Amino acid sequence: MDFLATSLLTALALGSVLFLLSVGLSLTMGLMGVLNLAHGALFMVGAYLGAQMAEVGLDFWSSAIIGGLGAGLVGLVLDRGLLRHLHRRFDDQVLVTFGAIFILTNLSRWVWGSWPKIGHLPEYLAGSFLVGDYSFPFHRVVLIGVGAMALLVVLGLQKKTQVGRAVRAGLDNKEMLMALGVRYEAIATGVFVLGAFMAGFAGYIASPMMGISLRLGLDALLLALVVVIVGGTGSVAGAFVGAMLIAFAHTFIAVYYQEFAMFGVWSILILVLLIRPSGLVSQTR
Repeated sequence: MDFLATSLLTALALGSVLFLLSVGLSLTMGLMGVLNLAHGALFMVGAYLGAQMAEVGLDFWSSAIIGGLGAGLVGLVLDRGLLRHLHRRFDDQVLVTFGAIFILTNLSRWVWGSWPKIGHLPEYLAGSFLVGDYSFPFHRVVLIGVGAMALLVVLGLQKKTQVGRAVRAGLDNKEMLMALGVRYEAIATGVFVLGAFMAGFAGYIASPMMGISLRLGLDALLLALVVVIVGGTGSVAGAFVGAMLIAFAHTFIAVYYQEFAMFGVWSILILVLLIRPSGLVSQTR
């Protein structure tokens, strides 16, 4: 039972990271109809930049925020410099953003080198506590808390603010929204940048658990795409459900059969595509 409890907490921590990573990609795909394959690279950039800030003496949370802001700035450049010119050109979006992965990866190699890094935890996050006979890192409990707070904040923004109502309306009929005089393009850019910030922020706060390497961009992209497809595009709740489902499947399969962990993730993806291709909680129509 103690081992089951620690596995459950680990799955919740991983699910929280996947939610932070994927919710921006989900809303961007639903609101803008843009498939940004460079989203995982923003996760990597935030992790590297946060680690750089920690090395020069900033505290853990300030480093994570600067990592998120750096990723948000890169996201703004991608949106305004590239993707705004590729509306409804899906094939071009895929090619351009896939190329951006390699550009950002090689820039990261040039700036930070090829060796993997890991985020350094402050003393108050570096400890652990006992769950029965098993030790569990306190940092992962903090990840669960951050994920829960992010879910509440994003849901609050979506349901309780005028911008959030405009985002929901844009998911249903963005042409009518623009006809009513709403600045749809500014809202879409804001959603894109917010999603990039959350991905970069998650990249650094998760680095003590996931590490930082040049492979992180592609690895994060694959997980984010699976979460979005399983949960459904354009849905905060869908991103949360997809993140938790994938995290629980990956964690509990890895506990007993490490080599089959990703097989379980792909199996869930295939099953959802066969049964409900629009995703479990899709908001798009």
